[in-house]
Amino acid sequence: MNLKSIWMAAALAGVTHGVSAQMVWVERAPDQSARAYYGEWVDDTREPKRRALYEILAKPRDGSTGRPALAGTVPGFDAIGIDVASRRDVRLQNPIVFEDDLVKFEAKVGRISTACTLDLELVPAEANSNVLTLMFKGEPLAGNDVTVFGPPRSQFVFKTDAKGQIEIDTPGRGQYVAQASHREEKAGEFDGQPYAFIRYVSTLTFENKT
Repeated sequence: MNLKSIWMAAALAGVTHGVSAQMVWVERAPDQSARAYYGEWVDDTREPKRRALYEILAKPRDGSTGRPALAGTVPGFDAIGIDVASRRDVRLQNPIVFEDDLVKFEAKVGRISTACTLDLELVPAEANSNVLTLMFKGEPLAGNDVTVFGPPRSQFVFKTDAKGQIEIDTPGRGQYVAQASHREEKAGEFDGQPYAFIRYVSTLTFENKT
């Protein structure tokens, strides 16, 4: 097994077994630019971009435009810059084939927009709401686990109700990341590689400033 396969195996093992998952998430830098990370948020682990990050985010795409979102790298060997400073929500999606799965990593920072443009997306009921609806291809996804990571490096698992909704608590100030995954039995081919299933792994990052 090559290094790329090892990193992907670790990521998928985390997704399969629940909360301690390696994942892709987007967060704001102090200058409000958006940066994409790959690792484990709850353990404050960010993979060096010279290794796993470049494998997972080789060609990240902005979910709102469909264009490649890679705008350049940032110092530190831990992130990829995907957006200059802006007030809008920033979305990213990147598919990669691993064994029988087409893994679609999807991520968003901000909860201003109530529109759903990613395949699997946590959408606020209204701007900055703690009521989130898990949408899959435009429809609410009921009975699905959503893990919410928050300060100080805590994690809680919620299950969406019949409307696909969860209501979370944000008791502390700081950054929160909500993660959900869903697997679809659907075969196909991507970049010349066949797959039997599609696994969607989606995150929503936001700040609680109160």
